[in-house]
Amino acid sequence: MQPQVSRRALGALSAHRFLMRAALAATASFAWVFVLEYLYGLYGNLTDAFVHVILLYELTQVITILVTPYSARQLAHGVRSRMMAGVFLCVLGLLVFAAALAGLLNGLIGVVCFALFIGVYRAFYWTPYALERKYELMSDDVPQELFIACMPIVAGYALVSGELGAAVLLFGGATILIASLAPLFHVPEMYERFAWSYGEAFAELFEPKYNTFVEPAFVEGLQGTALLLLWPLSIFVLVGLSYKLLGLVLSATLLLAILLRSRGQKLLKGRELLHATVAATSWLLRVAVATPVSAVFVAAYAAPTDTSADFLALEQAADNGTYIDEYTVLKEIAQAFGRIAMCIVAAVCISIFSLPVGLGISFLLAGAASLVGFLHAKRNPQY
Repeated sequence: MQPQVSRRALGALSAHRFLMRAALAATASFAWVFVLEYLYGLYGNLTDAFVHVILLYELTQVITILVTPYSARQLAHGVRSRMMAGVFLCVLGLLVFAAALAGLLNGLIGVVCFALFIGVYRAFYWTPYALERKYELMSDDVPQELFIACMPIVAGYALVSGELGAAVLLFGGATILIASLAPLFHVPEMYERFAWSYGEAFAELFEPKYNTFVEPAFVEGLQGTALLLLWPLSIFVLVGLSYKLLGLVLSATLLLAILLRSRGQKLLKGRELLHATVAATSWLLRVAVATPVSAVFVAAYAAPTDTSADFLALEQAADNGTYIDEYTVLKEIAQAFGRIAMCIVAAVCISIFSLPVGLGISFLLAGAASLVGFLHAKRNPQY
C-alpha cells in the first residue's frame, strides 16, 4: 500500500528534480567532452580519443545492464532510498573525475571510475512513480524549463581555466546534486515489487512474447547513443573544441525545443507519415551539418519528434511514469543493449574509415532506427 500523496511531498519532489536536472544539464554532456579532451591529450589523435570515449560510454551501458535487475529487486526495500543511493553514486562519479582533472588522481583511473559510477547510477535512479505521475501533470513550469535550458551556456562560459575549470564545474555539479537530496527527506518512502530473479530477467529478455516491448526499446537505445553522446561530441569538434560555443549550441537547442515542441507536435498529430519523415530526415540533416548555426537549426527541426526537451538528465523511466514492473526492466535493459550496439557500430566505422564518415554512418543508422520505431508503433499502437 502506497502512502497518501501530499502537496508537501509533491513540492519536495519538484525541488529535487529541479536541482537534479539543473546539475545534469550543466555537467552531463560536458563530462564526456572532458573525457574526450583528456584522451586526446593522452593519445595525441582525435580519432583514437573519440573511439575510446565511445568504448567508455559502452562500459557505462554494460554496467547498467548488469545492475538494473538487482536494483529493481531492491525497490522492495524502498524507492526513495534507492533513488538517493543513485544520486550519491552520480556524485561519486563526478567527484572522482574532478579529482583526476585537478591532478589529485591518475587520469585513466578517474575516467574509468567515472564511467563505472555513472553506469551504476543509471541503474539505481528510479523515481517514486506514484508521485512522479502527479508531479508531471502539474509541472508545466516554463520559467523553470528555461532556467535549465540555459545551464549549458552558463557552464560553457564558466570553463575559462582549462582542466582546473573543468574540475570546478564537476565539483559544482556534484554539490548541487548533494543539495538535491535534502528535499527527498520530505518524500514518503514507496515500495515496488519485482518478481523475477536476476537470471530470470535476462532469460525473459529473449522470450518472443516480450518482443513488442524489447524491440522498440532496442531501437530507442540506438538513437539514444547518437543523441546523447555522438551528437554533442560532434558539435564540440565542429566548433573547434570551444566550450563556449558548445554550451551556446546546447542551450539554443533546449530553448528551441521548449518553444517549438508543443506547436510542432500539434502540427504532426495524426500525420504519422509526416512525423516519421521529420524524425528520419533530422538525422540525415545532421550528417550534413557544417556550422554551429546549422546544428541549431537541425535541432529545431527535430524538436517536435524528440521525446524530451531535457535530454541531458538521464534516469530510469517507468512505463508511463506510473510504476516499475517486469516489462519496464526489460525495456531498460533492451535500451542499454541498443546503446551498446550503436557504440559498436560507431567505434568500428570510425576506426575503419574516418571520424566524419563513422559519425555520418552512425547518424544514418539512427535515422533508420527512427523509421523502424515508427513502423513498430504503427503495428503495435498499444506500446
